[in-house]
Amino acid sequence: FVTSETEPTPEFSKSTKPVLAEVVRIPISKLDPLLLQAEEFMQTKISFNQLTNELTEILVEVVAWKTESLKLRGHRLMPSVAKLNEWQEGNELRLNNLENHLATITRSMEKERYSFDHLVEDHLDAMKQVLMLPVSFLVEVFPAMVRKISREQQKEIDIIISGSELEIDKRILEELKDPLIHLIRNSIDHGIGKPKDRLLQNKPSRGIITLSFTAKESGLVEITISDDGKGINKDQVLKAAIKSGTLTGETAEKLDRDEIISLIFQSGVSTSSIITDLSGRGLGLSIVREKVEKLNGRLFMETTERKGTTFRILLPMTLATFRGILISLGELMFILPMMNVERVMRMKSEDITTIKNHQTIRINEQILSLVNLAEVLGLPERRNELFRPQFKETESLDYIRIVILVSGESRIAFQVDEILDEHQVLVKGLGKLLHRVKNISGATILGSGKIVPVLHIADLMKSAVHSAERIRETSGEQKTMMKSGKILIAEDSITSRTLLKNILETAGYIVTTAVDGADAYTRAKSEEFDLIVSDVDMPRM
Repeated sequence: FVTSETEPTPEFSKSTKPVLAEVVRIPISKLDPLLLQAEEFMQTKISFNQLTNELTEILVEVVAWKTESLKLRGHRLMPSVAKLNEWQEGNELRLNNLENHLATITRSMEKERYSFDHLVEDHLDAMKQVLMLPVSFLVEVFPAMVRKISREQQKEIDIIISGSELEIDKRILEELKDPLIHLIRNSIDHGIGKPKDRLLQNKPSRGIITLSFTAKESGLVEITISDDGKGINKDQVLKAAIKSGTLTGETAEKLDRDEIISLIFQSGVSTSSIITDLSGRGLGLSIVREKVEKLNGRLFMETTERKGTTFRILLPMTLATFRGILISLGELMFILPMMNVERVMRMKSEDITTIKNHQTIRINEQILSLVNLAEVLGLPERRNELFRPQFKETESLDYIRIVILVSGESRIAFQVDEILDEHQVLVKGLGKLLHRVKNISGATILGSGKIVPVLHIADLMKSAVHSAERIRETSGEQKTMMKSGKILIAEDSITSRTLLKNILETAGYIVTTAVDGADAYTRAKSEEFDLIVSDVDMPRM
């Protein structure tokens, strides 16, 4: 739809309540499949109960068989040959019966597992649909907002919205509200000029902001916000970056146009000459990128001076599950979101080149930085054969495994030990005590029951840059520092406190203990410590 100045203008302010309430209207058509699936779950429950009873019968039979064998073994007199033959024939008969029974149960279990897998997937899809809302719930306040702000700034602006019938997870819509408002305000304040300025540029007096939602493959949605304004001036961005301290003059000379334009996503960089309610603080686009990355999305920008600017956001439609790549670093395993994986490959060590003390590889005539994922995550060095990855006989130790990750406009190659498998990943939070962990967005549980961290790609890219610039200390220097360290242990459990104290003193540290947070705080003010080891949930502070 298109807004017009002649339409009535409802009030719009910063105090406007969220568009999406905590109540969701669910059409009956979405509830019917859930009821049918619930009935199918009952049938599956009955089948599994029957199979469980049959397995119990087998267990009882095995226990009885074992008891008879023990009785025979404990018999003082050697049984006759005839008795032994009879016992052997009985064993063979029992074994055949157990084999047939187990084969029947296995076939039934495979059939039920196949049906149950489909049932769970269908039920999950149906539940996702319940939480899906049309985009119109989110964008219905945007026309009023655009009219109000454009009038305040004496501008004439229309907003064209398409794809508002598309349905997206309610939780994603809630998180998208602020980023989209930031981008629309940015277009009004920075992009589109006043009518007289636009006429001087041979443009219509009325500016146009276009907001579109498009469904993409693999359960993704693309959100595009574009304006026909004046675009972004790279010289202004460069001056703002130098003024804010983000860049130095020497570094600025080495950047190309795209690298300079991307600086607008840095906190503190603003091309606005004055601070207004809309812009000038240099926080808007930094917040937008942070929000998008939190949703496992990617943000792209294209701009042409005097023609306009376009922002593209690529996001999953739902938050429940996603596809991930399972990789290993020694004995540890991690999940990489498939959405951020551009390519997995193996390469000969001799194909790696070093440019200005940084390892690089060439992919499709492009040079990419190569970093070791274990080093980026700060994992300890592996010095023994236990941690060497297991290669197939046809592979050579001269090959390394590489995963190329993308986040926004950034592309970096990460070296891993092994690329194991692709999984459907259900992400779990880390709990209230671990609200934000660098490089980790959550965890998932594999079919084996093993808990595996899910890596936060945006954090990982930043850590990779810092890792490449960091000068490593030698192990000898580290040991010297460690041996002279003074450590304060804050632990309310006497058992844990004593255990930690003994371990650290054995390793050569000077250890002081505290029984709770307040005690530790008092000791930390009176003495100097190199490290504090503390329980996460500490009484008295």
